[in-house]
Amino acid sequence: MLSKLDAISRLQDGWDGPGSSHVGPPILEAYRYLVSRLSAPSADLEPMPTPSGGIRMEWDRGDTNYVVELEPGGGMFLCSIGPTPDDDFEFEAERVDINTVIDFYVSGVVG
Repeated sequence: MLSKLDAISRLQDGWDGPGSSHVGPPILEAYRYLVSRLSAPSADLEPMPTPSGGIRMEWDRGDTNYVVELEPGGGMFLCSIGPTPDDDFEFEAERVDINTVIDFYVSGVVG
């Protein structure tokens, strides 16, 4: 995971075409901190850069797909997509809260 993060840290603006942004130090540090706080981080949390300059993580548990995005403006987006629309969930916050991300990763829920 961290070797992938090193590669992401070297991306320049325009890496994904015109208008795409590099992933800045605050997002890289937030991801490193997240991984350091987990007792057994798995490949599920492999970082993927987003064209807006964030980091996205995706994983599946059973019939549900989970997504976390650490956004370049300092916010975060979490969602789960279940087998039916009633199972879907979205959560946005203006500030990254690593404890919330960890709870979401471990339990699949926020709060």
